Amino acid sequence: MIDTPEHEQILRENEDILYGNGGPTDRVTADKVLAQMRQSRTLCVGLVYSGNGVLGLGGGSTFGAYQQAWLQHYWNTYSCEIMFHELGHVMGYSHSSSFTYGPWAQQLMNNFYVTHLKDFPIDSPRYLESSSNATLYR
Repeated sequence: MIDTPEHEQILRENEDILYGNGGPTDRVTADKVLAQMRQSRTLCVGLVYSGNGVLGLGGGSTFGAYQQAWLQHYWNTYSCEIMFHELGHVMGYSHSSSFTYGPWAQQLMNNFYVTHLKDFPIDSPRYLESSSNATLYR
């Protein structure tokens, strides 16, 4: 996704609504976002128990989400929003930025991903067949 011309275009066209931890006056360029998304990193990926009202956990090398987000992010923009919210934390952004509770996670990336999924190399939940895993929470 991050290497498609369409992804770069949507970031450039919406650069005016990208802002960092300092709030709306802390402008972030499309080039910076692309570099952050393309940065090589090691992640500890996991499943977050949602029984306490927590739907995700992200920051540093931690990237986790509740079960439904892992299962539904392919077509459900809310689940996908959670994934991008946590990715925003992994990229170093706080809740004051557009990368968590702002337009990057809530408008741009989730809708872009769900709309363009058919164009990506791995374009379906069938690859992992996660929804049929015997260890899912019931």
